Amino acid sequence: MFGFSRAVEYALIALIHLAELGHKAPVSVNAIAEKEGLPRDYLSKIMPTLVGEKIVRSVRGIGGGFVLARHPAEISLLDVARSVEGTVEVAKCVGTEDCCPLYRRCRLIPVVDAVQGGLSRVLDGISLADALAWELAARDSDDP
Repeated sequence: MFGFSRAVEYALIALIHLAELGHKAPVSVNAIAEKEGLPRDYLSKIMPTLVGEKIVRSVRGIGGGFVLARHPAEISLLDVARSVEGTVEVAKCVGTEDCCPLYRRCRLIPVVDAVQGGLSRVLDGISLADALAWELAARDSDDP
């Protein structure tokens, strides 16, 4: 069943971090990894993918790093998941005959297709701005 991969989770955490900072200044992979407790080497492999998908922009040189390429409200969780994973699937067998011997006669295909459509709509409807707002609200409610 569906679950974000570790790469998608790390990408989302890094992007929410960038969204919180706004377009103030580029942030290095090291700074993001240290602040968020993410493995630097793994994150350094994810960020170029996000650059290629025009989710973040890379700034070279001293003081360089990464900034969001678009406003956080314009980047959906679906955009991020697809950028990192290529697809977002409820089940590995969605749309392929190679994965399951029951594919041609499977009674679950309509159910899986419906769940897949719903999941895609939900992820497309949640932006980085939404995720940041929820995280900030949760943080505020935890403060005494």
